[in-house]
Amino acid sequence: MARQVLERAEERVEERLAEVERKVSPYQRVAGIVGAAAFAGAFVMSIVSGFVAANNAGVTLTLVMLGLIVSALNISAREVTPILVASIGLIVGATANVFTPLNTLVVGLGTSINSVVAYFATFMIPVAVITAIRAVLRLARPGERLI
Repeated sequence: MARQVLERAEERVEERLAEVERKVSPYQRVAGIVGAAAFAGAFVMSIVSGFVAANNAGVTLTLVMLGLIVSALNISAREVTPILVASIGLIVGATANVFTPLNTLVVGLGTSINSVVAYFATFMIPVAVITAIRAVLRLARPGERLI
């Protein structure tokens, strides 16, 4: 499973690199790479920390900072709706503790999976907030009509 996650992350980085190469600005090229690496790092960190270091303030702070980096560098206008919908689903899922019954099968498994989901939601919360603020600001531009 971890290998598949890493392979998908590598594919995403390669896709992002191919997309970035079509753009002119070197800044945009670097920003895309840094943002993709931050996303992959946060994903892996959420999984590992969920099983090893549940409720760790240092991990939480790191994930929030990575979320700010990703939201600043990687979210385009066409990704706003999918990001916000996915974030809502993650946040609701993280608060529901739906994996707790798995503790009856393997002691601590459900709690660990809940921690993984909570850590990933912690990463996505700043992404959702920054993305939502950017969308509202885009709607509030002079000359834009809502009705």
